Amino acid sequence: MLTDFELEIVRKHHDFFHALTYGVRSPRTPEQRHFVDVVEGQAQPWNDYERAWKKYLKLYELEKRVTELEHDFDRCRKERDEAQLGRNRATRDLDIANDQRERLTAEMAEMSRRAQAMSKDLARARNEKEQVELDLKGLSDQFSSYVALSETEANLIAKKLMDGDAESIDLAKSIIEKIKSIHRPKVRPADEGDSWEKCKACGSPSQHLCRCSE
Repeated sequence: MLTDFELEIVRKHHDFFHALTYGVRSPRTPEQRHFVDVVEGQAQPWNDYERAWKKYLKLYELEKRVTELEHDFDRCRKERDEAQLGRNRATRDLDIANDQRERLTAEMAEMSRRAQAMSKDLARARNEKEQVELDLKGLSDQFSSYVALSETEANLIAKKLMDGDAESIDLAKSIIEKIKSIHRPKVRPADEGDSWEKCKACGSPSQHLCRCSE
């Protein structure tokens, strides 16, 4: 620190000493040349003026260095804050990516579960279709002698079985059940005079023409 006396010297002769120090003014006397040598570190100060100015320059350089360090510190702190923000953003993006990955994993698991369920449903539908085909074949063999399906009904059953979807198979089943429920009279009336209803199996209006019980 400068004493009050040294501070007074610096205030009073600052401009003159500054000009000699930085070459703005050339030294003209031996005292001024020695002053410049002291400033440049080539000589030791002789008087209070040189000591005060030398001390002032050292303090000035220290203050300048402190200011530079403060600027560097502020810059480093700013860079640190920016790095922290970048880290926070990276962490947030990573969390979002993890959430998306977990959601996609869950969706894939759900899709896999649905695919397995659909595969089971498809296998069950195929089995049902095969069973319906077997039932239809059995009914066809059973009623071939006394049931004549219309061409429209036969084509409809074949088409529905070929479609293979649940609704078509159900419709084919209902047609088969309809065939099963067709009335087949087992006993003919004893006399022609007895009442005779039209046969629901073959549509015969007369018992002599009906072959369902043969």
